[in-house]
Amino acid sequence: MFPIIKILFLWIIGILLTSFIDVSLVVLFVLIAIFSCLFVGLYFKRGYSFKYLENLLLVLIMLTVVQVINFHSSQEKDFSAYLNKEHKVLLNIKERYKETDSQFRYIVELQAVFIDTLISINEDCLFYQKKDLLSSHFYPGDRFYCSIYWKQIAKAKHAALFDASEYWRLKGVTQSLWLQDEKIQRLEDSKDWFYLIRRKQAEWLELIHRQNLSESTRQILSALVLGDKRGVDKEIKHRFSILGLSHTLALSGLHISLIYGICAFMLSFIFKYRPVLQSLCLVVIIIFYAVLTGLSPSVMRASLMFLLYAVSLGLNRRTTPLNIVFISALLLLIYDSNLLYDVGFQLSYLAVLGILYFYRFFKKYIENKSVLVKFILGMILVSISAQLSTGILSVYYFHSFPLSFLWANLLILPMITFLLYVSIFYLFFLVIGIQFSFTDSFLDRFIEILLSLISFVEHYSFSPVEFYMTRNELFYFYGLLLLVCLVFLEKRFGLLRFVYIYLLSGLVLFHYSKKTPTKESFINTSKQALVISVIANDEQVILSDNPGLVSYLLGDYSLMNSIACVDTLSMESDYQNEFFRVGDGFVELFNEKLLMIQNEKLKQYSCMDVDVLIQSTYREDVSDLQDFFSPSIVVLDAKMYKKSRAILKEKWLALNVEVVDLGEEVYTRSY
Repeated sequence: MFPIIKILFLWIIGILLTSFIDVSLVVLFVLIAIFSCLFVGLYFKRGYSFKYLENLLLVLIMLTVVQVINFHSSQEKDFSAYLNKEHKVLLNIKERYKETDSQFRYIVELQAVFIDTLISINEDCLFYQKKDLLSSHFYPGDRFYCSIYWKQIAKAKHAALFDASEYWRLKGVTQSLWLQDEKIQRLEDSKDWFYLIRRKQAEWLELIHRQNLSESTRQILSALVLGDKRGVDKEIKHRFSILGLSHTLALSGLHISLIYGICAFMLSFIFKYRPVLQSLCLVVIIIFYAVLTGLSPSVMRASLMFLLYAVSLGLNRRTTPLNIVFISALLLLIYDSNLLYDVGFQLSYLAVLGILYFYRFFKKYIENKSVLVKFILGMILVSISAQLSTGILSVYYFHSFPLSFLWANLLILPMITFLLYVSIFYLFFLVIGIQFSFTDSFLDRFIEILLSLISFVEHYSFSPVEFYMTRNELFYFYGLLLLVCLVFLEKRFGLLRFVYIYLLSGLVLFHYSKKTPTKESFINTSKQALVISVIANDEQVILSDNPGLVSYLLGDYSLMNSIACVDTLSMESDYQNEFFRVGDGFVELFNEKLLMIQNEKLKQYSCMDVDVLIQSTYREDVSDLQDFFSPSIVVLDAKMYKKSRAILKEKWLALNVEVVDLGEEVYTRSY
């Protein structure tokens, strides 16, 4: 087992170093040659320890191999000549990503661009198709020529907001394409086995949605059986999330293990004396199901682990669970090094390692219990084991920790397990053309009971604890967890003094690094809404013309600054407290004046100096606005067209006024 751990550890170091070390392959090969000669020379010299030199050489080799494997994917192509223009392109649909009320979204392979001739591109892109009564969505494997408008995926306007460009970059996608019309020239569909299986997923999803089922039943069945969470209602997702049940709704190791278990049980009767054939069938089933459900990181992890286990059984070669975990992680990171930065990959492997490590300390307390007690306590202890390893990382990414995950999992997990088995058989009979009249009503009733039970658990549960964690705090808490495990679980009490030193140093660092909230304003807009956040003395008041989009436009700003939101107000309301007042498009805060103006005639306002002028519509009378209000800063609303914002920005700059374009950045100011 040790060589696998060492190779995986060095491979991860190699991946991490590629982000910080910009060294060419030639330099790496020269360094390897030099250190190899030095290593060989010292190897025959007695009395000399070359352990550190050996590890350094291995790191260099791993770094080189990682760069060689990812050489083509790491080379960022220059698409500036194509940006913000319309082109005719050749596309291959790879994945149906998401569907909204107004559009379909896909992951596509941009194979070529037609200018004078076809120019080969072969780049993965995000593809948008307008959704209307005349449009029909595409399937994986569809190939066609079409006209698109080419854009680069925008970067986040502020550190507190979701960074779509970074999210997609780690998936190998940097460009977005917008379909201009439905006039497309179809080519022969891809016959690749991967796309044939993915088309089956799309066809079976449509088959489920054609049944006489309630909308919530369709959504949950699609997510559970076929891994399609795109259509699941936000309210349902939220209810699962706050109880720590998201892993039951998203396809993960839990679902793959259930599929593997039932298939292995059935095949054990069919191929009772043919273990090799049984293992081969299991391998085919798991590969088919993994591709069918979308190959998410958690599905790939679980599928690969069960594949390795099936192969070891077929070859009659027993191995340890940790070996399988580390080998699968190494293979996946060799396949795609960007998986190391994927949240699903990190949480999936941490959960498995946590269960394998912590559960062995707990299970001795339930060995002599009855079958029912052992089952119930076993589920509880498995959940605790997974949370011990993943809880800190979950807080870092999602900024909340569910306090009711134990009893929520205890009540809901058996129902999800039963529902998964029933749903698989339900889909199987649908595919072969057999339908039973009672199954639709049974599934509707069962999921209605499931959602009612979740509502009951939510009603009598504590709300999740929400707080923001920095990356330094993440590493600190995992270091503390490691020390606690070494001292109290591995019984290395000699390290107890390091726990005290570690805790003391952490308290000192957190005390001096803690930021105190200051008087501050934060303004952000989208095409649908405007948000103004005013902060003073740990108090935050939010103004918006669309309160439903506040969380999207504000992001994690409040959590990052340890601020509790006191009020969320409509922009039209009149409000006043000790540090600001608002009314009729005018906000006064900390003796500063902020004015929102649209198409109003200037005579409606008295002449006054304002500090910040928010311009929501395009106006020609820029010089008059300057004469009336003399703003220090002009903030341009993102609702305006980009060209209009550019013209206004040029005019205001000509008057020596600072301009903030909210289409591209967020306005913040401390007082």
